[in-house]
Amino acid sequence: MSTQTKGQLVYKPVQSISLPAQLEARFQVRSCPREVLDLRAKFLAVRGRVEKLRLIVGGNLKISGSLVLPDGRIQALGITSGFGVDLSLPEPVQAGHVVITPQVEGLTYTVSCSERKEAEVKLIVFSTFVVKVMSAQPCQLSKLLAHCCFRPVLLPVVLATQAESFQRKLLLPLDPPGRKIVRVDIEQQGARADLALPLVVSGIAKEEILYLGVDGRIHQLQHTTDWNYLWSREPRQPAGELLVSAQGEIVRAELLSSGHTLSLSIKEQVELQVCEERKQDILIAEDHRSPDQIILARIPLILAEQSCSELVPIVAKLSEA
Repeated sequence: MSTQTKGQLVYKPVQSISLPAQLEARFQVRSCPREVLDLRAKFLAVRGRVEKLRLIVGGNLKISGSLVLPDGRIQALGITSGFGVDLSLPEPVQAGHVVITPQVEGLTYTVSCSERKEAEVKLIVFSTFVVKVMSAQPCQLSKLLAHCCFRPVLLPVVLATQAESFQRKLLLPLDPPGRKIVRVDIEQQGARADLALPLVVSGIAKEEILYLGVDGRIHQLQHTTDWNYLWSREPRQPAGELLVSAQGEIVRAELLSSGHTLSLSIKEQVELQVCEERKQDILIAEDHRSPDQIILARIPLILAEQSCSELVPIVAKLSEA
């Protein structure tokens, strides 16, 4: 980015419209659950377009949570539901780059049980679709540099990404025996990779269980697992720093042996990233600039071996550059 030009195009938001919407999802379960716990909704693969004064959006919703079955077992819930909405815009959308961002505000559910002990769960997802228009606006260089300056910084650039998943099973003794599983959480505390071939990824997971014992009290069990995974493909290894991240998901949790044993089925999602720090000249705001006055600068990046330009919000202060 050159500082010698007389004029500078500053890329910034010029319009923002928030549209509320209610999305509906239904799914069938074999047994009528006692309870539905930790329901969450997440948007996936959202796409949309503006046609005059209409916003047409479609995509998928990932619903996750847990079902408490009649026998006290907890069954993990994970479904993907498609959606499509046609919303009215209160004003015309200005010319520029339109970015549609969905947000989940909350959700409610109802359970309808049939005589065959089957059930239908109906979800209402309260959401907001934010239409933001970005546009390059001309700005005189002298005016721009009155409150900003170009400073070199080191930015991480992703050169390559690979992801794999695997499942593991865990059997834990319960003392006292359990009558009902209340909640199961998993947290990854670290993941690393041995750079020798074949590549072995290892990590530490912390499992935390709350359950109702046969004595009528709630008990807490904490367990730490060291896991290892042999990478099935030969990883691409361009020059750079290898970063490893892992995320665990409880697929199934149930009580065995009259409540003396807890059985957990866990899915681990592992991602490898090769990153490199590169020096870039960016616009940095001075200390007195408020967050709503942050300027966006265009920075060339290489993402997954494809060259492109990424718009990065400049949040660093001058003293931090």
